[in-house]
Amino acid sequence: MSLQARKELLNQVRTRYQLVNRKDKTKILDGFIAATGYQRKYAINLFKNTKSSQKVQKTYRKPKYGPDVYQALLTLWEAANRICSKRLVPFIPELIEILEHHSQLSLSSDVRAKLLNISPAAVDRLLRVNRQRSGFAISTTKPGSLLKRQIQVRTFADWNDVIPGFF
Repeated sequence: MSLQARKELLNQVRTRYQLVNRKDKTKILDGFIAATGYQRKYAINLFKNTKSSQKVQKTYRKPKYGPDVYQALLTLWEAANRICSKRLVPFIPELIEILEHHSQLSLSSDVRAKLLNISPAAVDRLLRVNRQRSGFAISTTKPGSLLKRQIQVRTFADWNDVIPGFF
């Protein structure tokens, strides 16, 4: 029996199943199991569930940190030279105090409390977009061949130090 046929049979039998008494439910259930090959408990759950054909809609939590916390965190992160979140979080209280003293940051009490209790994982989630935009760090060192020529590199074939006393 195809999946579509099973769904049609379920929709037809479900209304009868919900209206009859317990003995008739057992008979209907036995017939449905024989026709579809479903397990008994699974079939009972299908009959009880009236929304089986509808998709389950996910509910999402309201964000804990709003745009004001994000902007303050971004300022702190930039002031700390974009260090990783595990190193940034312990210094957030000190950074807030210094930046407010120099009038670079002004926070409400709610935003301050959220920043003082933020976890490194939450910082990573909030700053994910900014980290991706910045890409890799820009290196100031240039590769040069002068130093490479001065350092001798031994290969496996060059190690022929089998002189007595050599360790």
